[in-house]
Amino acid sequence: MPKQIVLTVQQLSGDGHKDLTVERCFGLLLSPGRRVRHSDMQLVEMLSWSIGLGNTYVITGQWDANDPAFESLNHETPKESHVFFTVAVDLVIKVRDARRNKN
Repeated sequence: MPKQIVLTVQQLSGDGHKDLTVERCFGLLLSPGRRVRHSDMQLVEMLSWSIGLGNTYVITGQWDANDPAFESLNHETPKESHVFFTVAVDLVIKVRDARRNKN
Protein backbone atom coordinates (compact mmCIF):
# COMPACT_ATOMS: atom_id res chain seq x y z
CA MET A 1 0.00 0.00 0.00
CA PRO A 2 1.50 3.40 -0.92
CA LYS A 3 2.14 5.85 1.91
CA GLN A 4 1.38 9.55 1.60
CA ILE A 5 2.83 12.60 3.30
CA VAL A 6 1.43 16.15 3.31
CA LEU A 7 3.64 19.08 4.37
CA THR A 8 2.69 22.68 5.01
CA VAL A 9 5.29 25.44 4.62
CA GLN A 10 4.56 28.92 5.94
CA GLN A 11 6.59 31.94 6.99
CA LEU A 12 5.68 32.33 10.67
CA SER A 13 7.54 35.51 11.53
CA GLY A 14 10.34 37.71 10.39
CA ASP A 15 11.87 41.07 10.94
CA GLY A 16 8.92 42.73 9.18
CA HIS A 17 11.10 43.69 6.24
CA LYS A 18 11.20 40.48 4.18
CA ASP A 19 8.43 38.36 2.69
CA LEU A 20 9.36 34.88 1.48
CA THR A 21 7.42 33.49 -1.48
CA VAL A 22 7.80 29.91 -2.71
CA GLU A 23 8.08 30.04 -6.48
CA ARG A 24 8.21 26.27 -6.94
CA CYS A 25 8.91 22.97 -5.26
CA PHE A 26 10.96 20.49 -7.23
CA GLY A 27 11.84 17.71 -4.82
CA LEU A 28 10.64 15.82 -1.75
CA LEU A 29 13.10 13.58 0.07
CA LEU A 30 12.54 11.19 2.97
CA SER A 31 14.67 9.00 5.20
CA PRO A 32 14.03 6.90 8.27
CA GLY A 33 16.07 8.16 11.22
CA ARG A 34 17.44 11.54 12.24
CA ARG A 35 20.71 13.31 11.61
CA VAL A 36 20.92 11.47 8.30
CA ARG A 37 23.37 12.27 5.53
CA HIS A 38 22.09 13.79 2.31
CA SER A 39 23.13 10.61 0.49
CA ASP A 40 20.76 8.60 2.75
CA MET A 41 17.72 10.62 1.66
CA GLN A 42 15.36 9.00 -0.85
CA LEU A 43 13.67 11.08 -3.53
CA VAL A 44 9.95 10.25 -3.52
CA GLU A 45 7.16 10.97 -5.95
CA MET A 46 5.79 14.46 -5.46
CA LEU A 47 2.08 14.40 -6.26
CA SER A 48 1.39 18.11 -5.98
CA TRP A 49 2.28 21.44 -4.50
CA SER A 50 -0.08 24.34 -4.22
CA ILE A 51 -0.67 27.66 -2.53
CA GLY A 52 -3.20 27.43 0.28
CA LEU A 53 -4.80 30.04 2.52
CA GLY A 54 -2.69 32.79 4.07
CA ASN A 55 0.37 32.31 1.85
CA THR A 56 0.70 28.69 3.00
CA TYR A 57 2.25 26.16 0.64
CA VAL A 58 1.03 22.56 0.66
CA ILE A 59 3.29 19.77 -0.64
CA THR A 60 1.99 16.22 -1.12
CA GLY A 61 4.07 13.17 -1.93
CA GLN A 62 3.93 9.42 -1.76
CA TRP A 63 6.29 6.49 -1.57
CA ASP A 64 6.12 2.75 -1.96
CA ALA A 65 6.11 1.13 1.48
CA ASN A 66 7.68 -2.00 -0.06
CA ASP A 67 10.83 -0.06 -0.94
CA PRO A 68 13.67 -1.57 1.15
CA ALA A 69 14.85 1.94 2.09
CA PHE A 70 11.64 2.40 4.12
CA GLU A 71 11.54 -1.07 5.73
CA SER A 72 12.01 0.33 9.26
CA LEU A 73 8.81 2.40 8.86
CA ASN A 74 6.66 -0.66 8.18
CA HIS A 75 6.64 -2.02 11.73
CA GLU A 76 4.28 -1.24 14.56
CA THR A 77 6.10 0.46 17.43
CA PRO A 78 5.18 0.40 21.11
CA LYS A 79 3.61 3.60 22.48
CA GLU A 80 6.60 4.35 24.69
CA SER A 81 9.16 4.17 21.87
CA HIS A 82 10.04 6.68 19.13
CA VAL A 83 10.63 6.37 15.41
CA PHE A 84 12.44 9.23 13.74
CA PHE A 85 11.80 10.31 10.18
CA THR A 86 13.65 13.03 8.26
CA VAL A 87 11.93 15.09 5.57
CA ALA A 88 13.58 17.55 3.17
CA VAL A 89 12.00 19.73 0.51
CA ASP A 90 13.80 21.46 -2.37
CA LEU A 91 12.22 24.88 -2.79
CA VAL A 92 12.90 27.95 -4.89
CA ILE A 93 12.16 30.92 -2.62
CA LYS A 94 11.87 34.54 -3.68
CA VAL A 95 12.70 37.18 -1.07
CA ARG A 96 10.68 40.38 -1.36
CA ASP A 97 11.24 43.60 0.57
CA ALA A 98 7.96 44.04 2.46
CA ARG A 99 8.57 47.77 3.06
CA ARG A 100 8.28 48.49 -0.67
CA ASN A 101 4.88 46.78 -0.88
CA LYS A 102 3.11 48.66 1.92
CA ASN A 103 0.51 51.28 1.04
